[in-house]
Amino acid sequence: MLSISSYKYDPRNATWTTLSNFPGVARGFASGASYKGKGYLGFGNASTGFLKDLWEYDPVNDTWKELASCPCLARRHPAFAITTNGKILI
Repeated sequence: MLSISSYKYDPRNATWTTLSNFPGVARGFASGASYKGKGYLGFGNASTGFLKDLWEYDPVNDTWKELASCPCLARRHPAFAITTNGKILI
């Protein structure tokens, strides 16, 4: 399995820190956004085809959690937004 590395940049010190690897499938054209200090990433295009999975990243614990996949058709890069009440719209 291919691991996807993630990094955090500190502009104050001009340094990079390695974060935990993204556990999902390697992909291009992923969509993502942040809400209340957490990151959300999903969809995209993999070697197996279009994806419709969704992941949550918690930077405090440096952990990834897979959320329920979208019941929609898999997409390469759909419109992706998080509303002020925390709903993810695709």
